Amino acid sequence: MPRGNTRNAVGYTLLGMALAYRGGRPYETLLQRRLIEPAGLQDTTFHPGAAMASRVAEGHDAALKPVPPLEFGIFGPAGGLRSTPRDMARFAAAILPGSGSRIARAAQLLLTVRRPAPPIGGMQALGWEVHDAPGGAFMSKDGVTAGQAASMVFDPDKGIAIVAFSNTIPNPRSSTPSGGWVGTADIARHVLRPQIPLDGEGGTVY
Repeated sequence: MPRGNTRNAVGYTLLGMALAYRGGRPYETLLQRRLIEPAGLQDTTFHPGAAMASRVAEGHDAALKPVPPLEFGIFGPAGGLRSTPRDMARFAAAILPGSGSRIARAAQLLLTVRRPAPPIGGMQALGWEVHDAPGGAFMSKDGVTAGQAASMVFDPDKGIAIVAFSNTIPNPRSSTPSGGWVGTADIARHVLRPQIPLDGEGGTVY
């Protein structure tokens, strides 16, 4: 695992522990009550049951070889949730300004704390990255685990959100002439902002 990803995993795991301690209940229970249920997410869970098992997409590595599901254990808060594009679309709709959802206000508070983040050409909010780009600023959150990748980008001013899923990680063999790897994050950004070329240059670091 890249060093930066390891730091992120440890950071989110510690945050999950802190929230559980403060909330007085396990992190999974807290997440269920505070986010999953209020947002109406029907297929988002740490542990897919029998009814969901047949719909779990098999992951693949960069050589397109199957990768077994990763059991996060204590690192669950860092990326152990399983979900669907439909649920992530529901989540995106819930966090957009003016949605009237039970989590909208809390979601907006995450964007009020920001610090400079030169590597992404923008700002780092709480959880979200804020990008300065042609067509206006937008927010993003990306994730890559064993054989799986997902990305969400949204423009709160225009009320638009894009969700991209993949059951394979970015493949260096499909790198562009500029040397970049094109993955879900690059696709989501290009769909939201067509001005951003889909060539991997200066884009997402996986």
